[in-house]
Amino acid sequence: MKGEFRHGWNKLSGIHEFTINTKSVTGDIEVKGARRFTNCTVMQIPQPKGRKPHFAIKDSTGTTVFEVGARQINAYSALSQLAGKSLGSFSWKEEPSYMDDGNTFLRCRATITMPPTTIGEAPIPRIVLDTETTGLHPQSDEILQLSIIDGNGSTLWNKLYKPSFQTSCGRKRSVSTTSGPWMSRTKAASPTI
Repeated sequence: MKGEFRHGWNKLSGIHEFTINTKSVTGDIEVKGARRFTNCTVMQIPQPKGRKPHFAIKDSTGTTVFEVGARQINAYSALSQLAGKSLGSFSWKEEPSYMDDGNTFLRCRATITMPPTTIGEAPIPRIVLDTETTGLHPQSDEILQLSIIDGNGSTLWNKLYKPSFQTSCGRKRSVSTTSGPWMSRTKAASPTI
């Protein structure tokens, strides 16, 4: 799966991934190798003297399998969004540091159990593909923007594209004047799609 789509797919699937230095994790279980736990809960752990709370993952027996403080920004941010939620599974895999310094980090994955999304009583099991183009002719017009939106209206993916051939839109507007400064930072859609 291409990297651009992974974040949206993970959000749709209830998967939250993050990395953390192995030495920054505390808990009742040794943090080594690869581990997987099921039926876990993310809990907020109050700290003394007005410090920010820690976030911990506890398994079904109440054992703390993973705990981090506010200084571990990446993991703390991911777990703060999951506070109070039940996880279908939580896993980590220990990997060597990219710095070749003998340290390791954990590649963590938390999967929440997601109930079906509903409005009233009807579930919304769909996504919507939204496009902005230079015109309506697929043989000659190009994609300017492509978005994927879930049934709740949340944006799962949104990307702007630079036209390869078109210099004006069908509405008699110049593509370069309607697109603004993002033009220099984008790529054409055809190699990506």
